[in-house]
Amino acid sequence: YLRVSVTDRCDFRCVYCMSEHMTFLPKKDLLTLEELDRLCSAFVDRGVRKLRITGGEPLVRKNIMWLFETLTTNGSQLPKYAQALADCGVQRINVSLDTLDPATFRAITRWGDFGGVLKGIEAAEKAGFCSIWVPQIPGEFDALTAAALMGRATRKIEIATAVVPVQTRH
Repeated sequence: YLRVSVTDRCDFRCVYCMSEHMTFLPKKDLLTLEELDRLCSAFVDRGVRKLRITGGEPLVRKNIMWLFETLTTNGSQLPKYAQALADCGVQRINVSLDTLDPATFRAITRWGDFGGVLKGIEAAEKAGFCSIWVPQIPGEFDALTAAALMGRATRKIEIATAVVPVQTRH
């Protein structure tokens, strides 16, 4: 598959990913959506069968909706976009959730809203997504704990079987 970052911007400042006061690329230096479409199409023409659209947080990119099939997101914008993503043909959402503890989540993301992410997962469920993937963080939770804490049906929430290491960026 081809992983394509559509923006370096994000609405969180996770300690392992970004500094609190980021300097982003000038928007003029980013590929336009049309250029991204041509680039992705060229790879598809040469045999790539899966595209992973990432960022930063891809949903903060203006007018990005038409470019998706599978989305990796922090979940913060899903209450606003989940139904539109389903309508565009997105088949799966990967929610990058670092912890199920709201205080730890706030410390990691600096200003992320844990409740908002859970509302995003709920919105994705309501939009009909049959697979919502959440990575398993070492020492944080297992599938049963995650399902219980999120109050979600385990058939819809897929907890990653591969452990995802969390690294702190200095």
